[in-house]
Amino acid sequence: MCETEQMARRMRDLREKLSDYSGDQATLAAKDKRKFYTLKGNIREIMAACKSTMANTDKMLLSYFRGLRSEDLSREVHKKFQASDTNADGILEFEEVKGALEEMGLRTGEEELESLFTAYDAEEGEIQEKDFENIVFVRLGRRCLPNRGCQGNSELVDTSTSSAADRSG
Repeated sequence: MCETEQMARRMRDLREKLSDYSGDQATLAAKDKRKFYTLKGNIREIMAACKSTMANTDKMLLSYFRGLRSEDLSREVHKKFQASDTNADGILEFEEVKGALEEMGLRTGEEELESLFTAYDAEEGEIQEKDFENIVFVRLGRRCLPNRGCQGNSELVDTSTSSAADRSG
């Protein structure tokens, strides 16, 4: 059984145990304080395991995307852009870019994402596909595609030396 399935099963078990505690704090403390704290510890353990799993997943994704040839990476970025463009208007908004980068293992903080939008001339908080591609290439430590060139100031956003996986691991 994989780690994710084990975590899901443990979460279901914990939810069932938590349903036994429907009273107020005083009743809970009188009922079984020790079980409550054991349960609380189990939840913390599961949360730590989830965080570790996410960090490992990010590292695997980064490794995959970094290993692609530029042309293949460009195709993958195009697919990710299309999948993330929820209203099919050819632009990604802040949350769409954030989600797309996270799905590629490129977790980005709010401030860093805001600087990406500023650096890539995002009009009214929107990123076009060529800009998104440039962001991904720079974040992966790649040069921009020769036939497209970077549209923004890549020096402002070149965070490839301190990716999210490196910061969390």
